[in-house]
Amino acid sequence: MRTTTLSLVAALAVALTPLSAPGAQAAADAYSNTAATAVVAPLGQPVAFGAPQPNATEKTNVANQWYKFTIETPSLVTISATAPAPAYDSANTMSVTAYYADATTILPDLSGQGGYFRVASDTMPTDQRLLKLMPGDYYVNGSNTITSQNGYAVLTVTAQPTAADTGGEPNDSPDSAKFVQFGTTYTGNIGYAVNYISIPVSTPPDSSTIYSVTYSTHDRDDYYLVKIPQDNYKLKGVFTVAGSGTPNSVTAQFETSSRTSLVYEGIQTLSDATPVTMTSTFLKKGTYILHITSGTAVTEYTFQLTVVKTPVKAIKLSKTKLTLKKGKSATLKATVKPRGATATVKWSSSNSKIAKVNSKGKVTAKKKGKAYIYAKADGKSAKCKVTVK
Repeated sequence: MRTTTLSLVAALAVALTPLSAPGAQAAADAYSNTAATAVVAPLGQPVAFGAPQPNATEKTNVANQWYKFTIETPSLVTISATAPAPAYDSANTMSVTAYYADATTILPDLSGQGGYFRVASDTMPTDQRLLKLMPGDYYVNGSNTITSQNGYAVLTVTAQPTAADTGGEPNDSPDSAKFVQFGTTYTGNIGYAVNYISIPVSTPPDSSTIYSVTYSTHDRDDYYLVKIPQDNYKLKGVFTVAGSGTPNSVTAQFETSSRTSLVYEGIQTLSDATPVTMTSTFLKKGTYILHITSGTAVTEYTFQLTVVKTPVKAIKLSKTKLTLKKGKSATLKATVKPRGATATVKWSSSNSKIAKVNSKGKVTAKKKGKAYIYAKADGKSAKCKVTVK
């Protein structure tokens, strides 16, 4: 988690438009006390947990009030709650928790605060959560955990559709990663789960309030699987990044499938639209992970992976001299170095009327004389002197 203090102006820049209490009050009786019977909270429309304090002595205690909301497409989802200023001495307060469809598993983007966030008119005027959610049903629960204060808060859920990662969603953990193909350009987004909390930390003599804004991101890891077809290949990636936010950066690295070690010549940090190339060390045949992570920025990125073959540095023949009788044959074996280098060996003869060779290195003696058999690959060559008797 990263913590940053911003000015009030910066804090207001990330805040949503305040919700209207009248609209929320109209829906105050629509909540349910069980998730199974939860009423749908329409996206973009305020709903209420609890109710305003009826008088100076009575308070509304709220426990397990539920709303359900549905996401149709991958979206940036804002869960925004406000505890309006109370009409009496007691503060309004509410603890809000968001869940997956099972109404039991807390959304990970909220669990960094112990599974919920609290809004209170006396300490936190507005609390927001930004999440990247996949299509499905979700639940929000409201409870007043401070019974000495009135339980009342206004909640709005909004969703802004965003493109899913073309590598396949979800891909936010190694277990959910999908295989990607070489030579194909993929796009992804990261850093969308930003938690904002605006907390007044001091009030100067001019009565203006200075806010400390703490934020963290939870959807900051994307994983992709890559299959290396044989030993001694290098994995090469070309990355670009674009989007909004400060800082606007993505870090890319290649890892083993067990994530026990890195396989890179350098971790790359991308900060602008200039393509950046990253190449792994020589790898053994198997499955590897491309791990892309972000700081606090809302960032979109693209990447394309290719494999780099191990270059041939030398060729060695099984024999450098060969003697054959006319009509006989023998097969030469060519070995390329280093081990794992991949190349097609081409065979040729200096005089095919004396000795000819086929594509597999088989040499056939045609008539008396001398000739050279050549094996060539990636600009490297070796030769064998053939004497036909």
